[in-house]
Amino acid sequence: MMRVDVNVTILAMVDDEVDKKSEYHSSYYCANVYNIVNHQNTKINTGEFKWSRLTQGLILGAFFWGYILTQIPGGILAFRFGPKWVIFSSLLGCAITEFCIPSAARIRAELLIILRIIQGLLQGVMMPNTGCLIGNWSPPSEKSRFTAFVFSGIIFGAVIGQSLAGLISQPRLSYSMKSTEPLYISHWPLVHYIYGVIAVLFSGLWTFLVFSYPNQHPWISESEKQYILSSSINGYSKRDNKSGTTTNGIMTSTDSRSLDDIPAESRILHRKPVPWCQIFQSLPVWSILLCHVCFNWSFYTLVTSMPTYLFRVLGFSISEL
Repeated sequence: MMRVDVNVTILAMVDDEVDKKSEYHSSYYCANVYNIVNHQNTKINTGEFKWSRLTQGLILGAFFWGYILTQIPGGILAFRFGPKWVIFSSLLGCAITEFCIPSAARIRAELLIILRIIQGLLQGVMMPNTGCLIGNWSPPSEKSRFTAFVFSGIIFGAVIGQSLAGLISQPRLSYSMKSTEPLYISHWPLVHYIYGVIAVLFSGLWTFLVFSYPNQHPWISESEKQYILSSSINGYSKRDNKSGTTTNGIMTSTDSRSLDDIPAESRILHRKPVPWCQIFQSLPVWSILLCHVCFNWSFYTLVTSMPTYLFRVLGFSISEL
């Protein structure tokens, strides 16, 4: 939600008359068919910032400058500190920066850009750490199901986040005792405060409910714990016939100790060298990489630019985004 809220609130922040003349160039501007059909103009300008289109683009894109940098370091941090605490730090850090966005926007646009880069850096560690949690908790036969269910939250969060941001940011009529003229006010800062509070509450729940490894969880039953650990060990041991070795970071069942005698960290962290050459020579790896790049490029372009297109070109109101 914090990833996509600025894509909507920026439409309420900015004075829409800025750089508007350039839009009427014949190669850029198209008639507002939506408003012609409905015989109304739903756009109400309440923006307080006179940022150029270039500045607005930098603000929208700044998140991904940081996001791309912490993907691999995020996985390294997961093995060093455990995915629970890495994600907790990310959530809490994002909440703090979210609270600062309205003030930063009123100080300087450059400060807002820096905050968005920091948010990208913080959220970049979530993807690898989420995958690490799934790997630690789900049996091999259920990993695909767990992964699909968990990562569907990205789409769900984007839809809910932008929809709520639009409803809250929509300018509303307000009357003042000092003036007889109607006044429209947008409460766009509330979006960032509300999302920040949600992140703080969620990080608190995360601390008490989520654990990096099954052995560390105090509330699950012993049978469930044994099922998760034995399924992981037996599933991976079939790929390795060597006694006393580890496969994909999981100790095989040929180890003479019982599950309770083997710390979860030992099974997970004692890894064999990563076969980078085989990975980069694998056609399935490249096919997955290509699909992932194409999906992310189209999805994030759509999420980032669609609100602006719907609002400025098609004439939808902010609440309809």
